[in-house]
Amino acid sequence: MDFELIAKYLSGEATTEEETRLTAFRQASAQNEAEFREMASLWMYSGEIPGKEDAGKLYTRHRRLILLKRHSLRILRYAAILALITGAWWAGGHSGSSGVAPGEILVKTRPGQHSEIILPDSSHVWLNASSTLAYPSDFSNDKRNVRLIEGEALFQVSKSDKEHFIVSTADIDVKVFGTRFTVSNRPDERETGIALLEGSVEVLDKSGRRLAEMRPGERFSHDRLNGENKLTADDLSACGIWHLNEMKIRNRTLPEVISLMEEWYGVNISLEGKYSTGELYWMTVKTESLKEMLGLMARITPMEYEIEGKNVTLHLKQ
Repeated sequence: MDFELIAKYLSGEATTEEETRLTAFRQASAQNEAEFREMASLWMYSGEIPGKEDAGKLYTRHRRLILLKRHSLRILRYAAILALITGAWWAGGHSGSSGVAPGEILVKTRPGQHSEIILPDSSHVWLNASSTLAYPSDFSNDKRNVRLIEGEALFQVSKSDKEHFIVSTADIDVKVFGTRFTVSNRPDERETGIALLEGSVEVLDKSGRRLAEMRPGERFSHDRLNGENKLTADDLSACGIWHLNEMKIRNRTLPEVISLMEEWYGVNISLEGKYSTGELYWMTVKTESLKEMLGLMARITPMEYEIEGKNVTLHLKQ
């Protein structure tokens, strides 16, 4: 294994001749390809590759660039949080085109931004990208109502024997005492969805009629066009992973990785071309953008990709 050649390739510094040589090495045997993938995963996600002595300068430079990028993103994230808090205080007591009512605090996230909110009753709310949440400025243990105006949110509600916690959307309400669940209410999607991770919740229509009583591992969907409701059991292992500081992918196939990335980045990914079910991926995603992740993946699995808004297409090369 030529570690220096791999370092140059992953840094985008390899010549055409060197890329050809590396391709020949990978195609020579399944073991060579497995070794390359292992080294490439270590390079991309931890900056550590065994036997890196021959490529020390390249590794050091690349690692410094990663750390610099992450430091810059942290600064930008703190600035975004400060702006978010300032905007929320400004929104309190004002109404506008966003639908916030007098006496409400409005919290919004931009595309690619996540935000955590700790409410006065110690409940936690994590907002996904491009989401808007409103809650009353006098929110308390006796008044626990919030509105998900649009987007997606993960709720971890503090248990209370006094008052239900209510999450309202334009079409349905979710009533709980204490539990963990997600609500999706995106304007570009036809359905409002709820996924229950822990506890139990009741789903009500706007007249207060019960539509469903959910148990952990179930999804509820409400079709906003025809009013149809569905309650189904589902694998929720990847649900809400976008709120974490990092997403760890261990021993996953390409379709499984795509499913996780869809949840993480809030996009729809379609796959064109054949893939091997025996190819497994190991990686950790932290502050990398969708484009950065796709670019890094393309250096391991030959592919091209197209990004059009929230729709992403991966074209696997034969």
